[in-house]
This record gives sequence, structure tokens and C-alpha cells, in this order.
Amino acid sequence: MKKNIQKGIALPVTKEKELVVLVADNTMKESINSLLLNRQTSLGISIARDKFDIFTHPGHDPGCCKNGVDFLMPLSSRYKYALMLFDYEGSGSEDKSVEEIEEKIKVKLRQNGWADRSEVIVIYPELENWVWSSSPCLSGIIGWRNQPVGLQQWLLNEGFIKKLQQIKPKRPKEALEAVLQKIKKPRSSSIYKEIAEKVSVNGCQDRAFNKFVETLRLWFENSGV
Repeated sequence: MKKNIQKGIALPVTKEKELVVLVADNTMKESINSLLLNRQTSLGISIARDKFDIFTHPGHDPGCCKNGVDFLMPLSSRYKYALMLFDYEGSGSEDKSVEEIEEKIKVKLRQNGWADRSEVIVIYPELENWVWSSSPCLSGIIGWRNQPVGLQQWLLNEGFIKKLQQIKPKRPKEALEAVLQKIKKPRSSSIYKEIAEKVSVNGCQDRAFNKFVETLRLWFENSGV
């Protein structure tokens, strides 16, 4: 790390901001932004609004996977930490495991200015897996009102889940799209934003989301920012 010399003492260079997040699309950006702005207490972190930035890669998921390191490389002197998130499906690297993709990109980030100050999170199979939870407010957010059966029962009837106790459909994106089509509600990033604002972050069963929370806590827990 570069140093500043002040009165004979080597001090770490102060970064302009604490965190840069690179994501695949605006829906993911809205979700992450909402979590960082509105759920800090639930996440157990502290970071000021003017200390983080979120960017979308113009190449979306495959762009993050293949060129995300190039995007983040020139930012290593401005930000203390870097976080990259994108979907597994559509990334162009489905022949590799989630862990293999993450580690390969993280090694490249280490070699291109980020040292141990970065993390890569590949969401399997896609962001919609974060949507589905046992929260009682989920049906209302999605807009499943005045329907003859409950949301979970409908998912079971349509074959998206195999039993009522199954929280997350195997095909989460297709399930959400089918629900929205059923109730004639357009799919928009505002749905993801509201879910991020209101649905409990505790007890989530998604590997990527838990890694996201653990990473933020490692970097920003009790930071006093």
C-alpha cells in the first residue's frame, strides 16, 4: 500500500470513499442501494451514504464476469473496498461452479490493485432467489391480494415448489414472472427495492446473500462511520 510520510511516521493513504460496488443491472443496483441505505441496523453495519458508490456494468452479468476486474482496477486508489455481484445464470461461465468463478475473479482483483480489499459474490441462480422468503409481508409487496389461494399454495399448484414448506422456488425468476403475470403487474426494480427495504434479512437461506452480509460486517461492523 502507498504511504504518506508525516513527521517521520508512515501513514496509510486515505481513500476518498469506503466502498465501491459493481453490479450487473439496475434491478440489482436498486436492491443493494436500498439495503445499504435503509437496513444498516438489521445488517449490523455502519457506512455513511456519501462513502459508497454503486455502478452497473454495461455488459451486465457476462460483463461483470469477464471484464469486471478491468472496470474496478482504476478505482483501487479511490475506494477502500470493492464488492462485485452478478448472477450465475447468464454470466457465460455456467461451465464452472460458483466458487470457481468467485475465486478466479478475486485472484485477478488481488493482482490488479485491490490486494485483500475486495470480494466477489455470484448469486445462484440469479437475484430473484433473494426475493423469496418466509416473510409475511412478501405477498403484499408483490401484490398478491384478493386471490382465491395463498401465494405458496399457488406456487405449489403451478409446480414451482414441491411442498408448501419450500421457501425458494427452484426457478426463482420464472416463478416471480409467473406470479406477476397472473396478477397483471409489471416487473420493475421498485418491487426489489421494496423487498430490500421491508423483508427481514434474518434467517435467509441464500448462500450469496449470507456472504454479502458477512462481507459487509467484516468491513463495516462497528466502524463508527
